[in-house]
Amino acid sequence: MTNENSTADRRYGLSSLAEAAKYGYDLPPYNTPETAPNLSSEAFLVLNGTERKNSAAEKMRVNGLAVTPTGCIGEAQSKVSAYSTDPHGAEVAQNIATSSFQESLKSEKVQNAITSWSSCMKKYGFDFKSPLDATGNPEFHKPSPSPSESKKEIKTATSDVTCKDKTGLLTTWFSVESSIQRNKIAADRPVLTRLKNMHNSVVARLTK
Repeated sequence: MTNENSTADRRYGLSSLAEAAKYGYDLPPYNTPETAPNLSSEAFLVLNGTERKNSAAEKMRVNGLAVTPTGCIGEAQSKVSAYSTDPHGAEVAQNIATSSFQESLKSEKVQNAITSWSSCMKKYGFDFKSPLDATGNPEFHKPSPSPSESKKEIKTATSDVTCKDKTGLLTTWFSVESSIQRNKIAADRPVLTRLKNMHNSVVARLTK
């Protein structure tokens, strides 16, 4: 169940073999001229603003119009925040997301799958009790790793995802946590329904 989507979700650690092979445990570069090759430099500036160029104080103009520090992305985020008026609902949703993950870690099915993953990793020469240990290993987050360190990180990361595929860890973990979340959602349905309606209202306003 390897997720090959760009910037795959890392709730359970690495899940994309392509990202692991290219970036190891680092996140792929996000929203840079290199990752947005179809944008001109002017379009990129308008979208992201001057802050990303560390020149917020500089008066920059495109087609005669001033470019704001936060760009179109920042303006859109400000409008969305202004329309968001259900902090309690958002807190409930966030608590569900946090607690469901913590509870899933205590599941026997997940623990058995993690143990199988760990055994698989040992066959590749790596000793980690959990994928989260591998993801959070400080050795893989140095600012300027040596070539040998980078090579080791890539090998570890690709083995990590390969073992997840072989043991079905991602499928098991997702299934268990989804079940936990469904129960929690059912218990707080009125609050979450109100939050959903608020989100739908925000989308409707912003798409007019």
